[in-house]
Amino acid sequence: MDKQISIVSVLSATIVAFIAILPVFSAEVEHKPVSISAFQEMGMLESGVYYNEEYKNMTDEWIDHFGTFVSKEIVINDRLHLYGGLGGIFEFRKPEVALPDNLGTQRRSFFIGPARTEAVFHFGDIDTPFLKLGAGMFSYKYNPEASNLGEYLFRTRAYPNLIMTGGYAVLNNAVGYLQGFKSNLHLGNFKLDLFFGTETSMPPLYDFSLGAVAEYSILDGFLTLGAGINMQGLVSVDSKRTAREKDINGYIYSTDAEEISRTGDNSATGKIYSTYRNYYTDRKSYYETRSQHFSTLNDSARAKQDSLTAFGFNEDNYFVADLVQADTLSNKRQKFFSSKGTILMGRITLDPKPLFSTEIFGSQDLKIFAEAAVLGWENFPIFYTDRTERIPIMFGFNFPGFKLLDLISVQFEYYNSSELNNTFAIGKDGANIPIVPIASDSIVSNHEFMDIVNDDNWKWSILIKKQVLSKISLSAQFARDHMRNISSEIYYGPQFDPSPYTIRKEDWYWMFQVAWGI
Repeated sequence: MDKQISIVSVLSATIVAFIAILPVFSAEVEHKPVSISAFQEMGMLESGVYYNEEYKNMTDEWIDHFGTFVSKEIVINDRLHLYGGLGGIFEFRKPEVALPDNLGTQRRSFFIGPARTEAVFHFGDIDTPFLKLGAGMFSYKYNPEASNLGEYLFRTRAYPNLIMTGGYAVLNNAVGYLQGFKSNLHLGNFKLDLFFGTETSMPPLYDFSLGAVAEYSILDGFLTLGAGINMQGLVSVDSKRTAREKDINGYIYSTDAEEISRTGDNSATGKIYSTYRNYYTDRKSYYETRSQHFSTLNDSARAKQDSLTAFGFNEDNYFVADLVQADTLSNKRQKFFSSKGTILMGRITLDPKPLFSTEIFGSQDLKIFAEAAVLGWENFPIFYTDRTERIPIMFGFNFPGFKLLDLISVQFEYYNSSELNNTFAIGKDGANIPIVPIASDSIVSNHEFMDIVNDDNWKWSILIKKQVLSKISLSAQFARDHMRNISSEIYYGPQFDPSPYTIRKEDWYWMFQVAWGI
């Protein structure tokens, strides 16, 4: 992480220096005023969890973020726009723990790096170009109504299925952060954006993805339709990292003869097994423990325990290990999950205001909107067998603020996934699979193994905004979303907690933000 920060900082400084010397080479250089902005946000995680090997409770946790940014734009010959900037955010790692000898986690962390840093060339009319070509590091937002939830195309991952909201800043941060090349085509009511970018946030790093987003609006914005595709990891920089050849990241096929030998059933046919031992043993241990301690559930628990035992995964006779050991290079049956995957997105917005003449509503009032995505089009064995379990659906409505409030956005999300939204398997083992919780994790396994996934289908968010004195923006958010904070125990990728804080029905937080700029 430190090395990446230093690289992008050097890149940003280089662009800023280049901007400074451009007047020497060109007389038609317009220097825009230096922009300085900052924000302060704080609030309370009323109820939530954090993760490190297992889920743990975290309640009444105060969250405080402060950020400031300085940026500069110059325009050369009215066509080439160069942006350079630096920014930083102060925040505190969670959970905060007091330990002897000053070894606790109650300390401020500072993340510094480039703000918008890119070069963009405009084609066509100077004021309304029909095409822009650019490269650099930049934020991108395709769904203006996605105030918190949604914006899936560049804030999710296919394998394993991951959804993010927020970031180093929580409020007003529903955007994707990209690094690479882009083009923006604008013809009347039609827009088409293309991206070819490199992954610099979450392992496997550096793989290149190809993305496209299209939008079309009619009747002065009464109806807006959008669609997009993100081919994650299309070009792999290191194939051994994209699909690591480790048992935790693999699966294997058994033959009919092997199943007949194992079961004694002459009608048995070949099956597909995960080569990650814990996938089976943790389930078996969970039901074994329940059958011993909960008499009312003995029969059910024993039945599940026995079914796993009969499946061939005893501690003393691990059938899959035998399959892997017998696997040969000439007859390679073990396969490995890859991070490559195709994400598809579609969205719709209805704005009834163009249908009637009135001035009592603000520009965002009365909008009805929805967005859905497929997090990985292709099915794979074991974890990714049902495409319908990889479809998050966001929908919402902007209640009228009557120009007293700029935005009152209420959003909901339904996501019927049978797996946990957690990055830990990526960070610890480089595995492109969902995590398998340990048998003793009572937060995620209550009445059944990993039954928390049934409580985590619905998310919600309320965002209220008001701009005052033209340069100051006030926001308040109440949510049960996919928010993560930087972790005191995890240091891979962006250093966020592997899991969202709010995975149970009772989990939620509130935050307010003051932002200003000159």
